[in-house]
Amino acid sequence: VEMTTDHYIPKCDQMVVTAGELVVGDCLLTTDGKETLMDVSSIEKSGVYTAITKDKFIVVNGVIASPYSKNSDPDDPEFDYAKYRLELEETRPRKLSYFSRKATTAATRAKIRKTSKMFLRGSR
Repeated sequence: VEMTTDHYIPKCDQMVVTAGELVVGDCLLTTDGKETLMDVSSIEKSGVYTAITKDKFIVVNGVIASPYSKNSDPDDPEFDYAKYRLELEETRPRKLSYFSRKATTAATRAKIRKTSKMFLRGSR
């Protein structure tokens, strides 16, 4: 499973940690039960890839993970959605339709810009 180091993931003991805190040998929850983490590697990618959901956990390639990270607000998933839409608009404006850009209100845009400058620059 690929995720940012700040994304949350539950361990077998129900303790939720960031992916960056995982080490080889940690026990993770999967759809098949408990599995031992065999390898940790690092890659660099650009862009935003995440699920926007009100659910605390999701299944990604058979592994139980969280769609939330340190940059997320689980109590306001609509705000997270708006952050990602704004990033897309700022990096790829011609690829988004007029109507999808209008879906994010001006008030939400102002809130995002004020609180998410670091996030929008792609820091992880």
